[in-house]
Parts: sequence; structure tokens; C-alpha cells
Amino acid sequence: MKTNVDAGGQNGADVGRSTHLTPSNVTRAKLAEISNTSECNDAEPCYSAKSHARPRISALHLGGKSHRGVRSNARYVTITTEQDFASLESEWRELTCDASYASPFSTWDWIWEWWRHSAPRIRCSVPGYGLCVVCAYDAHEVLIGIAPFFSVPSRVSPYGGRRLRLLGDIDELQLMTEEPTVLLRQGREEEAVASLLTGLKTAKFPHWRSFVLPVISPHPLQGAWRYPRISRGSDGPQTVSLPNTWDAFRAGLTRSMRDNTAYYPKRLKKHAHQYEFRCVTDPCKIAEAVLLLADLHRQRAEGDRGPQHNNYLPGPLHVAFLTAVMTRLALAGEGFIAVLEIDGNPVAAQAFLENAGRLTVYYSGFNPAWYDYSPLTILMSEVIRDAIRRNVQILSFLPGAQPWKARWGACLEMERQRLTWLMPASLREAARAIFTGRRALFDSRS
Repeated sequence: MKTNVDAGGQNGADVGRSTHLTPSNVTRAKLAEISNTSECNDAEPCYSAKSHARPRISALHLGGKSHRGVRSNARYVTITTEQDFASLESEWRELTCDASYASPFSTWDWIWEWWRHSAPRIRCSVPGYGLCVVCAYDAHEVLIGIAPFFSVPSRVSPYGGRRLRLLGDIDELQLMTEEPTVLLRQGREEEAVASLLTGLKTAKFPHWRSFVLPVISPHPLQGAWRYPRISRGSDGPQTVSLPNTWDAFRAGLTRSMRDNTAYYPKRLKKHAHQYEFRCVTDPCKIAEAVLLLADLHRQRAEGDRGPQHNNYLPGPLHVAFLTAVMTRLALAGEGFIAVLEIDGNPVAAQAFLENAGRLTVYYSGFNPAWYDYSPLTILMSEVIRDAIRRNVQILSFLPGAQPWKARWGACLEMERQRLTWLMPASLREAARAIFTGRRALFDSRS
């Protein structure tokens, strides 16, 4: 379906055209075909015929099986194999639909593609890594929480041990997942967190262990835990509630931003330029759009005008992951890449993620030669127009308060709470004493 709209700002000058394409006949078979042709040969098939029942899981050890435990009415399952991990898909998707905060970076498509692309690299660079996906169930076997971790050797001790990191949080690709968090069922956050903590703290890892459990929830956690420590920060998602019309949205902006949204399209027209805005949602065209985005993103990072930006897509691994995950999301109608063309040439592009009535702003780039026309302002304006027309409810600018987000009216939606677990102080002191003694012995012998 194509929808042409006027793109000339509030005065209605016919200087552009907007097209939002919607994929049709999306099937899991097609998604499986794309997934199975990926270059990541170490991955399990992304989709297969699986029942909705929880997988049969036996006892855990670091070699690769899994552990089931019960405390009061809460149950937890710790999954450490890729086969068991893949079997969580249907339950994961159902929980995402009923989560208190469903970040696009905690959806099954995002997490699974991240793991498929990262696991081979982790195997080579992190000896002894392992999956540690903890699932919390209630007494009726309903999944109420997921904490998707993997374990890596800890840097706390020179003698080994492990720490847990969320899938999506690693040096090579951590900037691709802007919002690593856990999934909690709406209205049952406390119960889910308590069960997840029980599973994490009783998993059979060595004592040298630590983890951070980031929770984004509309309600502050009230659990009285000695460990882990709870810290709260203002780096939660920055969002804007979208009204019913573009004019109502502009009315809520600052005066300078209202002027900018009308000024730059007029400036293009004044200098005899025509622009076209389009959204690439066809899965078959996503790969080409990602390459365009990566190139414009690099040009923006290398430009010498305006604020300096980092290049978050520096290599083929990043581009391959973004291509795979955006293809998946496009097939599900949950992702697209917006492109702005001026006089027939692409000058700006930006990726967007969409789920549960929430449109999330992701990586962008533009040609610095068009800096004076602020192409990203024009592009963002058109995307917001289109989102309002499609009844999108919330525009999310990811965590962290930054001036450019505030200019679009973004403010903190909910706090990010971090539950940090370190081994008890007595063990730390004992380990420190042992290390100091061994060091002194080594020095005396040398």
C-alpha cells in the first residue's frame, strides 16, 4: 500500500513525497529461508516447528545442560544450550506481548540474531564462555520473566571465576544493543525479579561471580534484598506521546524547533531542490538500504561540521548483524529504514524499530554536503508525520537525556533500575588475602 502525502511543512508547499510501504504475505517459512541462508554457519535454525510447552531440561553444569529449581511458589529454569535456547521462541514472543516494558532490543528477533552473529566471535575470543538464560515461572507454569545472560571469565580475580553479561552487551557489538534489559510480565515484576535472582544466585557457577540485572519498569522495585544492591538512574527511555495530528505535535515543540521543521523544507524549495521521503520495509530491499545507511553513517562520523559523532557501524560484522535483524523485523512489520532523497540522490537515512505501538529511533547518517539543509530534521519530521497517520502512540529516543532529544519534546518515561550482585565481602577479603600471600611468596622466591 502506498500513501502519498504533502511534505512541504505546515504551509503545504508541494516539495516532497512520502511513501510508507507495508510488507504483505509475511510467513515464517520465508523468514526461515532468509535466516538459514545467513553467513553465520554456527547458528541453529531460527524457526522450526516447536510446541508451546517448556522444553524438557535436565540438571545444570557448565558443560551445557540446564538446571531447574523451586523456591516457594516460584520456579526458575537456567538454560545453557543453544537447542534449549531456540525452543524458548514461542514463550518469549508471548511474554514480549504482555511485558511491563517491551524494549525492541529484548524481542526474540533481536536477541536471537545478536546471538547468532556474536556466538562465533565470542567462542574465538572468550575461552570458557557459556549461555545462562534464566527463566522465571509461576506456580501455574506461566513464564513471568527472562534474564538472557551469557557467562564469561571474570576480571575480578586472576584465578578464574565467571561473571554474567546480558546478551547484547559485549565489547564487539555492545553499541548495537542500546538498551539491554530483562523481560518481566506486566503486574508481576516483583515476583519475576525475585525468582530470577534466586535462579542466578543458586546457579552452579564458581564463587567468583557477578552480574547486573537492569530492570526498566513503570513501578520501582520494593524488594528488601541485602544482595543485590539496587541503584536507580535517570538513563531510562526518553519518549514522546504522539497526539492525533501533526499540527498538535508541532504545537508542543519549542519555538525554534517549530520554525526548523518548516524552514528547512522551504529552504530546499527556495534553492530549486525537490526532496522525496520513503520508508524501506520490503525485506528484499533491506540489505541495500542498510549498506546505504552504513555509508551515510560513516560520512556523518567523518564530517567536520556540527557535533562530532562516533561510527557505530565500523565493520562487516556490524553491517551483517544489522542487515539480518532489520530483515527479520521488516518481515514482521516491526522495522524499516527511512531514506531522504534530494534531486533523486539519497542524502540521509535512519533505522526505526516498531513494536507495541512504540516507534524507536535508531542509527542514522547523512551526507555532510547537505548540512546547511539539516536533512535529518526533514527526515525525522516526515517519519513522525507518517507515524501519527498510522496511529503510533509513543516515539522513543532510547536511554539518556541529550539536548537533541529534548528538542523533539522527549522526556524520561521510566527509570532504569540496576540490581548488582557481587560475591560477599568476606569472600572478597579472603581471596584478596590469598592473592597477596601468593604474590609475596612469588616475590620472595624471585
